[in-house]
Amino acid sequence: MITYGDGTVFTYNDAIAAVYDEIELVSNPIVLRSRISLSAANRMAHDEDTFITKMSFRSGVMKKSLVKRLEIETILGRSTIGLGVITGTPSNPSGTIFTATITDATWAPGIWSGLENAVLDVYQTGGTIRKADVVVTSVDHANKTVSFDDGTLAAATDVLYFKGAKSNCFYGLIAQLENAGTLFGISAATYSLWAGNTYAVGGAIAMDKILTGMSAAVGKGGLDEDSILVIPSKRFEKLNNDLAALVRLGQEKKAQIGHNYITYTAQFGDLTICPHSCMPEGYAVAFPESMLKKVGATDVNFGFGGGEYFERLESAAGYQLIAQADWSPLISAPAKCVLFTGITD
Repeated sequence: MITYGDGTVFTYNDAIAAVYDEIELVSNPIVLRSRISLSAANRMAHDEDTFITKMSFRSGVMKKSLVKRLEIETILGRSTIGLGVITGTPSNPSGTIFTATITDATWAPGIWSGLENAVLDVYQTGGTIRKADVVVTSVDHANKTVSFDDGTLAAATDVLYFKGAKSNCFYGLIAQLENAGTLFGISAATYSLWAGNTYAVGGAIAMDKILTGMSAAVGKGGLDEDSILVIPSKRFEKLNNDLAALVRLGQEKKAQIGHNYITYTAQFGDLTICPHSCMPEGYAVAFPESMLKKVGATDVNFGFGGGEYFERLESAAGYQLIAQADWSPLISAPAKCVLFTGITD
């Protein structure tokens, strides 16, 4: 309790106990496994160059796949929009293949690139599972449609998640900022600083909209440091073009206009705008870099607990290579962050 003195020997105001709550965060491992047949392993064992080449290629591909999955979940893990929300009445042209259109706001092309044969779960809006273990058969990026191997799959407003991710994945950035209840053991209803800020853009993304949204983090959260804004790749090009239009060319024979990222100086510091193909096209997330932590046991690695690189399969003739990661992103000060929604063309 702060006491304002009057110039005399004044009495302190009664103390108010400070309130501290511990974050309860337990990361769950994400594991990717790849199998090698016994005959292939035997052939590689007799040629060191072949072994090194094949294993380097396979482990490299596995690492890229796992890193991409972690990037997707860092943005979308356990969010209400999952990998995408279905819009309209899904079509069933053949009786065995189901085609669903993803809403413009929740479509992120980077998620669906190369996702054929991935196994997903479908949930109703309220969180009840409608169908588990559906397989992606094809993706149409131009029309934002995804086809599955089940003819009675889902309905409008259903939400798609990777198999098992709805309940077991860590909480991504969007989920942490849209939280209005209890997360990691702390109530956002009780402690207002544990709740993020949400700003509805309601149209095309532009610098004035961005700064207006960020002002909520300044006022409520006391944001006073350099921050990062992650926006969809498609929306970044709008800002890039707007900035390029302000550039005046001189007499150079070669003109080069464009940016990999954009930095604006605002009242709280520098805001660096970065595009990401896995950010849904109707959303963007802003946060101070110092407030985003990676908490857990291990980053991407191969094997278990520093054990053997390969595992001999007991019930099959072959070996297994395991890649895993066991960590969770944590926004330590949600009130300093902003979730932008309603971004359109």
